[in-house]
Amino acid sequence: MPTEALAFAAISDPFAAMPGLPFRRIAPRDLDAPRSARRLPTVSITPNMSPTLRQDVHYMLQRYLDIFPGERQPLLRLNALLQSKFQSSAGCFDRTNMAGHVTVSAAVLSPDRSRILLVHDAATDLWQPPGGHYEAPGSLWDAAASHVQDMANVGDVALHPWCVSRGMPVDIQTYVIPENPQAGEGSHPHHDFRYLAVARDAVVPIPSDEAAPAVRWTPREYLAGSRDARLVALARKLDAFV
Repeated sequence: MPTEALAFAAISDPFAAMPGLPFRRIAPRDLDAPRSARRLPTVSITPNMSPTLRQDVHYMLQRYLDIFPGERQPLLRLNALLQSKFQSSAGCFDRTNMAGHVTVSAAVLSPDRSRILLVHDAATDLWQPPGGHYEAPGSLWDAAASHVQDMANVGDVALHPWCVSRGMPVDIQTYVIPENPQAGEGSHPHHDFRYLAVARDAVVPIPSDEAAPAVRWTPREYLAGSRDARLVALARKLDAFV
C-alpha cells in the first residue's frame, strides 16, 4: 500500500492501519530493575542506517530541513556539532558535553487526538512533553519512548504516521539549559528531537518521583497559549498535521 494511503488510513487507528508501525508495549515499571533491563529490542525508523548514530542523525536533520527550511538558521549549531571532526560520535549524545548534546522527547496524543501528555518541570515551572537525555542502545525514538514510560508510566505508544512515513521527528529545536551549580554544570545547549506519538489508551498517567513529580493529559489548546515558544511551535505543527 502506498505511504500516502497508509498515512490516511492511520488517521483513525495507527495501530491497526500500519502493520510495520514502530510500537512500544512496555510492562508496568519495575522499580527494582535497571533501566537497561526494561528496554525493548531496538526499533529503527530510519531506513539505511549509517555506520554511526551521529551520521544517521545528521542525515535525518538534513531531510528535516528539506521539509522545514525556515528552521535552518536556529539549527546551525546542531548541524555543526553533527559535522564536527573534533567530536566523537558518542560526544554528540554525552550529557557531560557542555558544547551541546542531542536529547529526545515525545509529544504523545490521546487516542482521540484531543489531549497531549505533559509532565511538570519543577526547575522551569513549565509543563512539557516527557523526554530527556539519549540513552544507548537504540534509536532516538526508542529513547524517547522509554522516557514516556519512565516519567508517566504510559507504555502503549506508537509513532504518528507523519513521523513513520518520513522517518524523522516532528520537531527539532535547540534551546539553552541554564547553569546548574549544584550539578556542576554550566549553561549549555540541548538539541531536542521531538517525536509525535499516539497512545493506545488514555490511561491515568503515574508520575515518577524523580523525573516528573506531576503528569497529566492536557487539552491540546493549552500549547498555543503556553509561555514556552517551543510548545507554541509544536501547537502549529499539530494543527497542520493532526
